[in-house]
Amino acid sequence: MIYTMSWFVYAVICALCVATMDALSKKALNDHDSYFVAWVRVGFAAPLLLFALPFIEIPKLDNTFFIITSILLPLDIIAMLLYVRAISISPLSLTLPFFSLTPVFTLGTSYIILGEIPDRTGFIEQALLVSF
Repeated sequence: MIYTMSWFVYAVICALCVATMDALSKKALNDHDSYFVAWVRVGFAAPLLLFALPFIEIPKLDNTFFIITSILLPLDIIAMLLYVRAISISPLSLTLPFFSLTPVFTLGTSYIILGEIPDRTGFIEQALLVSF
């Protein structure tokens, strides 16, 4: 029973942490610019990730990893800055529901990149995620 419900506890904790982070970011944007708030959001996560590093087995990294990382890192930075900017100019109640559209984009990109098409159950799950 403990193992089957641990995902639920982790999901609730993650949702609470992200909601708190967004609310605190919105409040911090009253006094600071969006660049500072974006760096603080990343900066608070970095020590926790560095703490976990000794417990993770690092695989051998090839050139493909570094090429993809060099392409995606600037895109991720731009996405973070745009996200923080959206939080600053719009109420959280209007900005955050757009995250429910992420599964729709995932369906498209997984088909384009990997050729994956979910079955009927997958489409129902995606519809439920987007509708709530």
